[in-house]
Amino acid sequence: MLTPLTQLENENRIRIGNGCRSGPGLRLSISNGMEMEENVEIGPYVTLFDAVPSGEISGIPVSGNLVPASQGLLRIGERVRIGARATVAGSIHIGKWAVIQSGSVVVSDVPEACRVAGNPAVITAVYDPALCSWEDVSTPQEAEAALARRKNQPLLSICIPTYNREGHLRACLDSIFSQIGATDLVEVVVSDNCSPDGTHDVAASFMRQNLNIRYVRNSENIGLDRNIIQAGEMARGTFLQLHGDDDYFLPGTLRVLLSTLHSHPDCSLIHTHSHRKDSVGEGMKAYLKSASFNAVHMTQTTLRRADWMAMENRSTWKYTYLTQFHWQYEMLFINPKFCILGRNLYSYNGKAPEGYNMGMVGFRNVDRALSRYEGVGLLDRADIDEMMTNYLFEAVMPLLRYSVLNNLGSDVSDFEAYYTVYFNHQPYYEEVLHQLRDILAHGK
Repeated sequence: MLTPLTQLENENRIRIGNGCRSGPGLRLSISNGMEMEENVEIGPYVTLFDAVPSGEISGIPVSGNLVPASQGLLRIGERVRIGARATVAGSIHIGKWAVIQSGSVVVSDVPEACRVAGNPAVITAVYDPALCSWEDVSTPQEAEAALARRKNQPLLSICIPTYNREGHLRACLDSIFSQIGATDLVEVVVSDNCSPDGTHDVAASFMRQNLNIRYVRNSENIGLDRNIIQAGEMARGTFLQLHGDDDYFLPGTLRVLLSTLHSHPDCSLIHTHSHRKDSVGEGMKAYLKSASFNAVHMTQTTLRRADWMAMENRSTWKYTYLTQFHWQYEMLFINPKFCILGRNLYSYNGKAPEGYNMGMVGFRNVDRALSRYEGVGLLDRADIDEMMTNYLFEAVMPLLRYSVLNNLGSDVSDFEAYYTVYFNHQPYYEEVLHQLRDILAHGK
């Protein structure tokens, strides 16, 4: 394994990211500088130069024009794979997820997620996000056409409906672009619900960096659910993720999500759950058991866009504050296969509920979203009750207590009445009712 290294600024710099590995016989000839990102895999007897003299490379004749020596850096992106006895020479950039075949001589830039081979190396395959597989190309024209198509259909669209949270949005976008840079495999879509703050300026600052981000500002506030729908409809990716503007990717986690999407292209839903193991399942009952109330949280689930588009009317639940929850079960009706990614990818700002009634949404609307499938035999009442109980104790009660005791202004009107309707048959009903009354009394 190569050791991460940062030298003084006035010296020639060699920076090697964490997780990089090399076979025996690696030769480095660095006069200007080299930057190697994380998790690069290098085969045996590979040679890396940052500046190239004319004529030949250490005795290797090159059948094309060499890149002249310059003051630039040799840059090798994250998760690049370099095969045995390959040579990389020049102040060039090898894009993320690129693959350099054994014996190749690379003397020009390699776009991300491309496979190259030969002397000098040329593109032989381009990763196709629409198929989650490699597309072979035989000419430069075919390679350019494949790269152009990829710009219009990335692997993942991260869709962020936002309103009046410029600070959170900036942190959210930072958490994304700090990991992916200016890639065309991931696009970010921001749907601004006519925010009166500096949301537009935040989005503009990222667009000026030539990052893969699109922004639209509504002429008026169209409501949370309609803004969620609009953000999804702007997506072009093979998968789309509806992402909270106050949710942030933890460092290094976006590549885990992208790898999972690549490995499970036929799943309608990819759900992240830190208390579960990685698994693949089928059907609503299995999903309810696996995702439980965690599926209510919008950011946790990535949707296969083809199945999302197959829903006849995506606006049916636009006044429930749970559009994304309804979508998941409707998509399982279309394509029952799902994947559980058993780790936490996100940190959360932890803002209190705002703009909706906690009892109505948390109890009535959640139950209605699931019970519509009970009548057609796809879900059992016992499974729904189990999920609702877990939701009550593990999510709703702690959130209610936090909101009320800190005077955060959440709408808790008629909370006891909603609780009674949906939990009066449970053996714990009376005990919890007294606890709820004690909590609610602090807010009066």
